[in-house]
Amino acid sequence: MSYPGLRLARLLGAQRELYNAALEERIGVWRWQRRSVSRFEQFRHLTGWEHPILEFGVCPARGTLTRLDRAFAGFYRRCRAGETPGFPRFRSAVRWDSLKYPDSSCWKIEGERRGTGRIHLKGVGRLDAKQSR
Repeated sequence: MSYPGLRLARLLGAQRELYNAALEERIGVWRWQRRSVSRFEQFRHLTGWEHPILEFGVCPARGTLTRLDRAFAGFYRRCRAGETPGFPRFRSAVRWDSLKYPDSSCWKIEGERRGTGRIHLKGVGRLDAKQSR
């Protein structure tokens, strides 16, 4: 059994790989079929997928795909406004240090008192947490 810190590092790495793979899929579909891919289309790919990333649940994977969708939404908004667009980039481990859980069923805060406590993440375990501000 591994420590929660190691599982959290594996979760971050797996979500970064998912982000990069989803970005590559969107680029490839546009290049070959001249159509865009929605985040919901990419959500559907998660259901039948046999991959170690799903040991952490579907919630963080959906959060990662939503993050990519927001990056593309910003890109298209800047294109329409005539600004410098900044196409979404592939992410290295250095540039990937956060997760998004769009559904609160995959996490809970335990024993919170004066901004400190523990957070329980599905597939990771309990981690010490300190609330900022």
